[in-house]
Amino acid sequence: MIFLVRAFFDIYLSQVMCLKRFFFAMAAVVFVFSFAFSAAEISDKNGDLIKGGDLKSKTIEEVADIYGIDAGGYSDQLSRYVGLSLNPKDSFQLLHDNYGLEPSVAKDIALSLKLDSSLILPESNDVSKGRPYYLLPVSLFLVFLYAAGYALSKKGVISVVAHRKVWNFVLLVTFLVSGVLGILLILRISFGFVIPLPFNILFWHVEAGIAMFVISVFHVLWHLSYFRNMLKF
Repeated sequence: MIFLVRAFFDIYLSQVMCLKRFFFAMAAVVFVFSFAFSAAEISDKNGDLIKGGDLKSKTIEEVADIYGIDAGGYSDQLSRYVGLSLNPKDSFQLLHDNYGLEPSVAKDIALSLKLDSSLILPESNDVSKGRPYYLLPVSLFLVFLYAAGYALSKKGVISVVAHRKVWNFVLLVTFLVSGVLGILLILRISFGFVIPLPFNILFWHVEAGIAMFVISVFHVLWHLSYFRNMLKF
C-alpha cells in the first residue's frame, strides 16, 4: 500500500513539474513577444520611420506622407527652424547642404506633429550662426602668404615671375572651385538634379569666392597702371 501511494505521489510530482516547465516556457514566449512589440513601439515613438540617409533623398511632402502628417504644417515648422520660407516640394538634401538642417531634427519635428505634442524646436539654425563664413581669417591668411612671397621675391630667393605664377595658379583654382560649386547649386535648386557630395556645397562655394576675391585684388594691384590707363577717356 505504501509503495502504491509513493508511486502515485511520484507520478503526481512529475506531472506538476511538467506543468511547471510548460508554464515557464509559455511565460518566456509571452515575454519575448512583449519585448519585441515594445521595442517596435518605442522605435516608432522615437521617429525611426525612416533613416537619415533615406530622408535626404526625399522632399518635405514625401516625408510628411511617411509620418502621416500635413505637408503644409510640416513645411511651416521647418521654415521656422531654418528661418526661411520653404515649399513642400523642397528636398531635404538641399536643406541639409544649404541650411545645415540635420535629418535628426527633421525627424523630431515630424514626430512632434505626428504625436500632436507640444513642439519644442531646437535653437533656430540661423545661417549666420550655424554656418559661419571665415571672411577675415581667410583674407588675413592670404595676405600673410602674399606678403611672405613678396618678401622672398624682393630678396631674390624666388623670382617675381615665379611669385606671380603661383598666385595666378591659386586664382585659377579658386575660380574653378567657386564656379563649379555654383553650377552644382543651380542644378540642384532650379532643376532638382542632385549630385551628393560629402560636404556643404554652399559653404565651400562662398569660401572659395572669398579667396578668389582677395587674390583678385592682388592681381589688380599688379596691373594697376593698366587699369588706370583703361579708365582714361
